Amino acid sequence: MAWVKFHYDVLQNRKTNKLAAELKLHPYAAAGILASLWGWAAEYALDGDLTDYKPSSIARAVAWNKPPRLLMDALIASGYIDVRDGRIYIHDWDEHTGKLQEQRKMTRERVAKHREKVKCNALHNAPINNEVTRHRRSDHNSYTIIHKIIQRISQGIISSYLIP
Repeated sequence: MAWVKFHYDVLQNRKTNKLAAELKLHPYAAAGILASLWGWAAEYALDGDLTDYKPSSIARAVAWNKPPRLLMDALIASGYIDVRDGRIYIHDWDEHTGKLQEQRKMTRERVAKHREKVKCNALHNAPINNEVTRHRRSDHNSYTIIHKIIQRISQGIISSYLIP
């Protein structure tokens, strides 16, 4: 789940008040639209570029049930959406997402490195993550005992009715 920065002072921001006036809403409702837009964009428009999304998709994302063009025009007029070189962007998107993009990139790299390590270890039949993961002895013993009981039940040595 993605997160975005949302400062309380967005309610006093002149752009929020302009958005509220354009849409004929209370500033709290306008702030809700912004929170919904930023949260949705953090999942679906990771770089803040909304160009590939129809106004109706963006309206649906923020639960706007009036004409989608009205919402988009108000977001642009208030300065929360920028139009540059024929593309549509969320204004100052990096401010709202903080280091989200950087964290996601680092996570992708870390996961890829781990998967490569697992693949190499599997090919060489070596234990995986033996320098990172340490199993407690009791965990291993519990597993071993349960495994032996299951084997003996399947071999008919122990009756399964003994286990609740």
